[in-house]
Amino acid sequence: MEKQDNPGVRFPPPLMFFLSGLAGWFIGSRFGILTFEQVIITDIFGLILAVLGFLLGFWSMLPFLAAKTSMLPWTSDSKLLVGGPYKFSRNPMYAGMALIYTGIGVLLGSGLVIVLLAPLIFIMNRYVIAQEEAYLSREFGDEYLEFMQKVRRWL
Repeated sequence: MEKQDNPGVRFPPPLMFFLSGLAGWFIGSRFGILTFEQVIITDIFGLILAVLGFLLGFWSMLPFLAAKTSMLPWTSDSKLLVGGPYKFSRNPMYAGMALIYTGIGVLLGSGLVIVLLAPLIFIMNRYVIAQEEAYLSREFGDEYLEFMQKVRRWL
């Protein structure tokens, strides 16, 4: 049986966000690195970011469910999604995860968690999104290349 083409992502992106956040929180709180006082305004701000991230993530899943295609980055896609949040971002799920991650970092009073978002985004761009884009280019050709020209990678 012939193996179907897929992006080849080996490490689940939600787990990448979780492990980065856990490491940042643990190291930051254990050694007092970039921690900050939590006050009502930071709690509200963190909560707003996390809720917006959850809403964006949920909205991003709806086109996958409607199209009956997989949202897992290590499986093949049957359709190119260009509606809903995909009109504004090629990676709204990851943008949602980044908002949740940042919101939780703020709620925890952990500046280190927030600082670690930059290398995490670099890793996501290089080892996850680049693989997905190469796969989608192979799978959907000019249709995907045109989509890339119209829609930003993140937001």
